[in-house]
Amino acid sequence: IAETEGKAWDKARGILSKLKGRSPVTMRGSDKSAERLLEIASRGDVHDERLWMPIVTAAGALGDTTCLVGTPEQVAAAIAKYYDLGVDSFLIRGFDPLADAREFGRELIPRIRAATAEKDRPAAG
Repeated sequence: IAETEGKAWDKARGILSKLKGRSPVTMRGSDKSAERLLEIASRGDVHDERLWMPIVTAAGALGDTTCLVGTPEQVAAAIAKYYDLGVDSFLIRGFDPLADAREFGRELIPRIRAATAEKDRPAAG
């Protein structure tokens, strides 16, 4: 996440650039979820407006490598759409663990809570 969408995409591309500068990732055996993730990543860089896939390929689908990219509002809205589809558990982490945890706690998580609370509020009748 970043304060503007452009800065968020610049940040994402910077992370990818650093990953590509490291030793190549080789998979030790392959599981079906990694194969499926790599196949989805091969279809394009961006899915569902914000789901960015190049890090999946750069990391060989090891670990949690999909990324939602945008402003805190945009990423919270994307997560709310997944929530609407029935996803109710999310793993949110970044590539700079301490700084990202602080930023997510301050900027992202309150927006996610607000968006999901609004959806869970019973309709006035």
